Formats: sequence, structure tokens, C-alpha cells
Amino acid sequence: MKANKLWLALAAASIVSIGSARAQGIHVGYVNSAYTTSIGDGDPSKSEAMNGFEVGFDQTFKIAKGIIAVDYGLNYTFLASDAASAEAGDLVSVSGKMKNHYLDIPVHLQIGVPILGVVRVFAWGGPKFIVGLSSKTSVDMDILGTATSVTYNHYNGKVTAPGVSDDELGNFSENMPTYKRFDIMMGVGGGVELFKHVTVKAGYEWGLMNLSKTDDMSINRNQFVVSAGLSF
Repeated sequence: MKANKLWLALAAASIVSIGSARAQGIHVGYVNSAYTTSIGDGDPSKSEAMNGFEVGFDQTFKIAKGIIAVDYGLNYTFLASDAASAEAGDLVSVSGKMKNHYLDIPVHLQIGVPILGVVRVFAWGGPKFIVGLSSKTSVDMDILGTATSVTYNHYNGKVTAPGVSDDELGNFSENMPTYKRFDIMMGVGGGVELFKHVTVKAGYEWGLMNLSKTDDMSINRNQFVVSAGLSF
């Protein structure tokens, strides 16, 4: 009986200590992302890098005086890149841009070393669960002074363009990839926490899911992330 009471007391003390070490915060960061595509047994090719930002809310539970922590949250990520462009004198001009929007939930384990109660240096790792909100490539064309805009949706394969025939739209979408919305990334990195309120961290994340809807094609998205946060 005494042993049971002791274990209950220790469990209660642990819960209290974990709760007192909980911190909430916000962060903003820079994201550099790219798709790696493999077709059949061919060599993989990497797309042009997409640049953007993420902003989100965090919640961190510190255990054992900050040596171990669990960090999770909810992020919004925006990425953009210039698509291929071309010109043929004054006759034809083509330029485009790809824009992606995501919601993601990171769940990361941190192993840290507190220094003098002012600085905490840590390594982190864990998954990020991602849902794609929108992924579109828009191409603006000027043919003999007539401006036309074509937009391709990478999630449902639909093409929209005012004043363009269905045959021309079909040709436009033939070589465009179609993506699945859900992805899981595994990331590792490091960071530093200052005065228990300011955090700067960076890392690399590998996409684990095949995002391609096309048979015999594999597409993965990997990215580098660096962010700064404020906890309260």
C-alpha cells in the first residue's frame, strides 16, 4: 500500500512538473523546397527550388529540466517559384509561376543542454504531417498582342483559360504532374533557445510519401527550413 502511494505521489509530481514546463509560442520561418521526380528506372531529376515562408503556433513540453522536450504545433506554409518562360521576338511571350499552400502539423522530439539557465542548445527530430490546400501553375501568354492566362491545378488536373479551346488545354496539361494532397516528412536539425523565450532553429525535412498520381512515376518533396520563434 505504501509503495502504491509512493508511485502515485511520484506520478502526480511528474504531471505537475511537466505542466509547469509547458510553453506556447509563435514562429515565422524561411522555407526552400524542391520536388525530386523519378520515372520508371530512370535517374531522378530535381525541380527548380521553390522559396517561401511558414508561420505557425507551437506548444512545447519540457521534461527533466529541459533536457528532453516534445514540440508540436500547426503551421501554414506558402511556396512559389517561376515556371519556364520563353520569348520569340515580338510575336510570342510566355511566363509562368507555381504557387503552393499547405497546412502541416509537426511533432518533434528535442534533446537539449541548458547552459547557466540562459541558453539551451538542442537537437530535434521527428515527423511533420502535411495537407496540401492548393497547388497551381499559372502561365501568362502574349501572342501577337493578345494576352491569355492559363491555370493548371496540380491536385485535380483541371485547366482553366478564358478564350482557349479544349484541344489546346489538353496539350497544355499533358506534361504537367498531378499530386496527392497528403504527405509525411521526417526532419532533423538543431537550434538554440535564449532566455527561455526566443528560439532559433534550422533543419532539413525529407518527404516520405510518393506524391504522384501517375503510374510508374515517383515524386517526393524535400525542404530546408529555418525559423525564429517567441514563446510566452
